[in-house]
Amino acid sequence: MPGPWALGGPDHSLGLPMGWSTADDAASRRSLETAYELGANLIDTADVYGHGHSERVIGDFVATVPRDTVVLSSKVGYHRGTARHAYLPSAMRRQLETTLENLRTDRLDIYFLHNSDFGPDDRYLDEAVAQMRDFQRQGL
Repeated sequence: MPGPWALGGPDHSLGLPMGWSTADDAASRRSLETAYELGANLIDTADVYGHGHSERVIGDFVATVPRDTVVLSSKVGYHRGTARHAYLPSAMRRQLETTLENLRTDRLDIYFLHNSDFGPDDRYLDEAVAQMRDFQRQGL
């Protein structure tokens, strides 16, 4: 099975290639199905893999199996979009909502901080940790 970054397919940012030009959605879907049939149940992806395309491919697969039979994980914080910083709580909330929509689920089992850049003097670290705990309390 290709890794979920590869499931993101061809992608560009600022005109530069940053994806996997050889990825094929049908083959990616078959690899997810085969891995699942063979007992694999942890699917780890990230919001930036194909600018959400990897999450959407996985979400299409997840919609076909009982949700409690897969462990879904994703990541936040690699891409800040238009926010001042990727670990601002409001930016993290928006990204989680998009990730849940992409994955066609109401919760993640694991949500990682994708990088360790918390700003100068770790300015955004405490808020990021508090936001992750809030997500956990909400069952997200």
